Amino acid sequence: MSKTFTDVNYRTVITEDKIIVYRTFGGRADAGDSFLTITPAESRIQAKIDSTLLPSWGNSRMYEAVIEVPKGEILNIGKVAEQITESGSKLAGGGDQVVLPLNWDSRWITKIRLVPPK
Repeated sequence: MSKTFTDVNYRTVITEDKIIVYRTFGGRADAGDSFLTITPAESRIQAKIDSTLLPSWGNSRMYEAVIEVPKGEILNIGKVAEQITESGSKLAGGGDQVVLPLNWDSRWITKIRLVPPK
């Protein structure tokens, strides 16, 4: 997990209040994964860039889950590390990244919306 953060740098925090985070998903990626962001997706393309979502992962970024994390949860937060695609293109990363605990409660999802293509 630490390699997904820029310079392997992240903080572990305990939420002092409920917080809202977002997960783009679709295709082979589901809403229940642990990697999220604090910023809603403007478009599928922007989500790919900000979160360095490699095409090989099969995430279509068609949908976005709005997730309300309750008070008292342990999260890892930092900036997304760059990724290199199979074709050699670089996705710069730098977007905010939040990693939820494994097996977090899917009832935290409060809404799912379509993400605009562009």
